[in-house]
Amino acid sequence: MSSHRILVPLYNTDPPFGALEFALDAYPAASVTALYVIDPFESDHAGLVPPLLGYWGEWYETARQAADDALGRATALADGRDGAVKTDVVHGRAPSAIATYVDARGMDHVVIAPRRDSRVRRLLSGGVALSVARTAPVPVTVVK
Repeated sequence: MSSHRILVPLYNTDPPFGALEFALDAYPAASVTALYVIDPFESDHAGLVPPLLGYWGEWYETARQAADDALGRATALADGRDGAVKTDVVHGRAPSAIATYVDARGMDHVVIAPRRDSRVRRLLSGGVALSVARTAPVPVTVVK
């Protein structure tokens, strides 16, 4: 099963490392990729709304630093478990960016943890993990 490719999406400023831990433990022979999604429509990075208030450069720098930090932590977590993880960054709305990545890279499985969405966001969209589970063309494991 060494050719099994697992995608573990990380998004927002509180990356769900439980999903990465699960993927590394449950699929030790798999190729695991930690994917950080930078969503330009989120205002979670330093509380700045990027293009609307003219803070795009500052917002993006903060978002990119959050991505680099999260992926660095993902790499360290894998190293500590004698595993390896590839890392990547994409831009866009998390559910569609994840689905596009799965298709483009030929991933076999997605392991994702739900983020702490606001009640309004959960009511409107069902949350990122649920959206990915509904639309992904591959099996999805949602880890609490």
